Amino acid sequence: MHTMSCARVKLHLTCIKDETSSIKGTERSQDCLFHKISYLKRGDALSDMTEASRSLEPVDLDVQLPRSIKPLHYVVKLQPFINGNFSIVGYMEVEMEVLEPTSNITLHISDIITKNDTVKVSDQTTSRGLRIKKHEYDHSRHFYIAHLRKELQKGKRYILSMEFLGYLNDMLRGFYRATHKDVDGNIRNAAATQFQPTDARKAFPCFDEPALKATFEIHLARESWMTTLSNMPIAETVPVEGQEGWMWDRYEKSVPMSTYLVAFVVSDYVHINSTENDRVDFRVWARQETIDQAEYANEIGPKILCFFEDYFNLSYPLPKMDMIALTDLSFGGMENWGLITFSTYNSSVQDDLWKHLTLAAHEDGILPQDVTVKMIMDTWTLQMGYPVVKVTRSPDGTSATLTQERFLLEGSANSSSTTDYKWWVPLTFTTQSEANFSQTQASLWMKDSEDHVTVSSLPPKDQWVIFNLQQAAYYRVNYDDHNWNLIIQQLKKDHQVICPSTEGRLSMMP
Repeated sequence: MHTMSCARVKLHLTCIKDETSSIKGTERSQDCLFHKISYLKRGDALSDMTEASRSLEPVDLDVQLPRSIKPLHYVVKLQPFINGNFSIVGYMEVEMEVLEPTSNITLHISDIITKNDTVKVSDQTTSRGLRIKKHEYDHSRHFYIAHLRKELQKGKRYILSMEFLGYLNDMLRGFYRATHKDVDGNIRNAAATQFQPTDARKAFPCFDEPALKATFEIHLARESWMTTLSNMPIAETVPVEGQEGWMWDRYEKSVPMSTYLVAFVVSDYVHINSTENDRVDFRVWARQETIDQAEYANEIGPKILCFFEDYFNLSYPLPKMDMIALTDLSFGGMENWGLITFSTYNSSVQDDLWKHLTLAAHEDGILPQDVTVKMIMDTWTLQMGYPVVKVTRSPDGTSATLTQERFLLEGSANSSSTTDYKWWVPLTFTTQSEANFSQTQASLWMKDSEDHVTVSSLPPKDQWVIFNLQQAAYYRVNYDDHNWNLIIQQLKKDHQVICPSTEGRLSMMP
């Protein structure tokens, strides 16, 4: 296995740092980098940094990489300027095995500027370099093609290396930037990856297809007060030569995996550790102001991991598992090996959903102007159980008194109190003469502060009345004996008068 010596690492990074030193310090250079990447996206000329030959687009576009070469191991070094102009200085080295003789090396790049004079190909055994005849960029397929003067031999291994520039985008793809506000209202920056399905090529040149698995050695540069994460544990941390206040985190060699599962994060997040699993180092990461909300994940995560190990009779193959809640993520979560990313709210607060539902309900006239969805939902989410509404009709039947209490399966069941539980209950009803079961919007509400509600304008006592049409609301209804008898007579005479969804729920009460 070919590995790059520390001296070569420093040499490459010093060269590219010198080349891009102006990028770090000036808005003009930032604009220059941004425009160069924009040229890449449009398929225009790369810039004076490259002298790329432009290929003609084939009529029948084949986006799959040639199968003459397979990657074995990557070394990727990235220095993202998160708190600067969002540029990325990078170096990539990949060991490859030749499966069929070829004079071309094709891999993926997107939104990256390569330095053609730094692209090197060498024999893994002899370290002898091979001359590159031409650099070609096929923008429609995200291909970079190195045309060699000499054919690569089948069965041999070679090393391809190059330096490049990138940009932390704000599109939540590839290597992107994320922001949040701290408790003092200050903007804090972070950088994270989302490579699924084919966006590793936006972070570093690679063979970006799931079948082309390889091992990875990741190096991430960070300011000393920040933290980095990747799929594997950190092997060592050393200062960045010539850049005070910067550190390199070198990660252990990974297991073979697809490029879309490679992941890394640079942030000022904090973590809590779990002691549940003594074999796997399990940590949950979040912003300082929200880390107290990570306790449940920290408790249940290791248990879930152990469950699946037992269920599949397979051991988790990595020495650690990090889970991080990011403020900006295009998916709900991403199952990167060793570093699972989850999405969290950036600017929403707990009651935002209730607020917007209230506005919509007021606009549509579903709720009175003095009633909010939060008022209603708090009674359903902050206490256990659900209500049973008792309907007691007047002697002449033209009105009814409705009361509520917590439903218990057995009336004699022990409960601290059934009368202390009260809900906002939407009331719908129909009568024997109307038999309209389609109106499920509440005609009135029983408030949690009311002991009872009186419903008037009902039919005479010889006609039934039924509440909670189609069981649209989550509560049961119990009637007085007389009304139950009227409903029973209706079911015996013609049960189709009562809609099936309502009829089915009648059997749930005595």
